Amino acid sequence: GHAFAKWWDRFHKDHPDYFALTHLGKREPLPDPRPVGPKPAAAPFTERERSFVKLCVSNPGVTEQIIKDWLPRKDLNRYVNACENDMPYGFCQCAECVKLDVRKEGEKFGQHLADRYVFLANQVAREAQKHRADAASTMYAYGPAEQPPRREKLRPNVVVGMTPTDFDLKNLEAWFGGWKAAGATEMQIRPNFHWYYATISLPMGYEKHMFDALQLALKSGCIAADFDSIKRN
Repeated sequence: GHAFAKWWDRFHKDHPDYFALTHLGKREPLPDPRPVGPKPAAAPFTERERSFVKLCVSNPGVTEQIIKDWLPRKDLNRYVNACENDMPYGFCQCAECVKLDVRKEGEKFGQHLADRYVFLANQVAREAQKHRADAASTMYAYGPAEQPPRREKLRPNVVVGMTPTDFDLKNLEAWFGGWKAAGATEMQIRPNFHWYYATISLPMGYEKHMFDALQLALKSGCIAADFDSIKRN
């Protein structure tokens, strides 16, 4: 799941540098464009807004804190979660983070951010192996990081949570191939099928499609599956 939903509450006072420098010039959560309920009078940000805050992934202190949080559990869990928080906005625009991106001519900021998140996952994976030989980090191919990186290559001990929005099987096959070409050796599929197929009837109609996509995922090297809850209507 999204790893840093509680970081604002934990670190914003002592480590504001952990958080993304947004287009507003501040390192803090952005207003929720889809607010749920009234904003609490006593707090500047809602729980949702705090949970969606993004990180400054180029900051070495972020990697250090991720590892620090994992170390007490390292003997129980070899995986270190480096999956960025949800929602496709609020990404860091500091100079060092922007340097990690590989944008095509005419492409706007935020359209393709896979390289910066592969960078973070690689940093976490490298540091984790100093403490446990078989340690691995996890990241999501999700939102602006859905498409394969253009420059960065994944360390062998990075597991990618594949979260597709295009379910055309031919496109899915090419997508898996792109991530494998970037070095992904272990993947899990986390399709939000239940969110993209809005229905309350049974059968839901996507069972065969889901089966075919899962078979393609297995063929492409996925080692696990993770499904979101049924769509709430």
